[in-house]
Amino acid sequence: MLESGLNAHLSYFCPTIFSTMNLQSILVPFGEFCQWTFKNLLFPITNYFNWICIVFCIVAIGYWLNRQKNYNAKAAKDGGIA
Repeated sequence: MLESGLNAHLSYFCPTIFSTMNLQSILVPFGEFCQWTFKNLLFPITNYFNWICIVFCIVAIGYWLNRQKNYNAKAAKDGGIA
């Protein structure tokens, strides 16, 4: 029942499928999945994502400048440092 040779120890602990697997059989499908993801999901939304980031930055800068204006007004009223 036991295999002889180099893979004899694997047949005791692992099913036969694992004794024939190597790192390539794991990394190649993972790499193909990553390529598929970039080609079919991420690439089509890149332009929209860029516009969302630009609008978010403009809104965040406007919010920050408004808060800074309020801090400066409060500091001028109280005589503190802005």
